Amino acid sequence: MKHIIYIENDLDVDYDTLRKDEKNRIWKYHTGTDYLLFDFTKDEGETYRYPFYSEDFVVSISRIDSVETKSGNFENCLNFFFCIPIYVDSETWYVFAPGVGLVERIVGEGFSFYLTSYNFSGVNG
Repeated sequence: MKHIIYIENDLDVDYDTLRKDEKNRIWKYHTGTDYLLFDFTKDEGETYRYPFYSEDFVVSISRIDSVETKSGNFENCLNFFFCIPIYVDSETWYVFAPGVGLVERIVGEGFSFYLTSYNFSGVNG
């Protein structure tokens, strides 16, 4: 079963649709084109490119031993680091915990978003 997530962005007039393929990669459909957003098939240390208007983000993948949020401590997390090398403060980190999903997002030099709670089949965090 493919999971479809529709995100309305209050900052733009654009809308995004995210989908997961059979390899557990997350694709973003934007302005008529599918873009690979999160590639969970890549190993630590590998990179790929994510198009962003006239430039591309370089996406690096690394492991994080532990991430602590209000909803708990998560082990063996996967970090996706998005960066456009020619721009200052273009960095964004997305941290995913096994069996949970996105638990942390850090944008540029000061905006952090953390998972505050979750409930999966009766398991709360």
